[in-house]
Amino acid sequence: MKKLSILALFCGLFSLAGDPIHNQHGPQTAHFYLTPKPLYGSGDTAAGIRGENTWGGAMDFGYQPAGWKRLSLEINASYAKGDGIPRPGKGKKGALVEEDLTYRGLGGFLAYTHRLSWAALVGKLGYKYEHEKAEIPGEASFTKDDTGLAYALGIEFHLSKRLELVLEGEGTTIDSPFGFGVQLGLKVLF
Repeated sequence: MKKLSILALFCGLFSLAGDPIHNQHGPQTAHFYLTPKPLYGSGDTAAGIRGENTWGGAMDFGYQPAGWKRLSLEINASYAKGDGIPRPGKGKKGALVEEDLTYRGLGGFLAYTHRLSWAALVGKLGYKYEHEKAEIPGEASFTKDDTGLAYALGIEFHLSKRLELVLEGEGTTIDSPFGFGVQLGLKVLF
């Protein structure tokens, strides 16, 4: 059932591919866009935990007002789950434990887009809230809420008038074991 839902979603997205929104100078009318994307966290050390192998998903909801040829407003929501690097535990001597790490984020961005004939270069600057949870099996768990400056750089490859393939790297000033995020997605313009 899940595979059919994903297939139906992509068929619906590709059915939007024919209607023009852009000309060579960018959008002529206001429009919304949606960018679902898987994400990978590179891992970092924070609060004594070294994160690694963090995978999840993110969704950008964007709006570009009429006349804003290079700027748009975006809301980004993300969720990721990963592991910490195994380390000696408090229980059995020599037994290794691995933290289960969960991240949830919500941010607002101002995106700047420089369009080329075949792609676009994108820079984003904003503010992000992140909720982290670390569980150490058989020992303890902790949660942390934090906010900070967020930034992203990326490239969007034009597939059609309404679809773009997006590759982005995102970082924040939040001290977190998540690290630097890499995202690959499909931007759909409405």
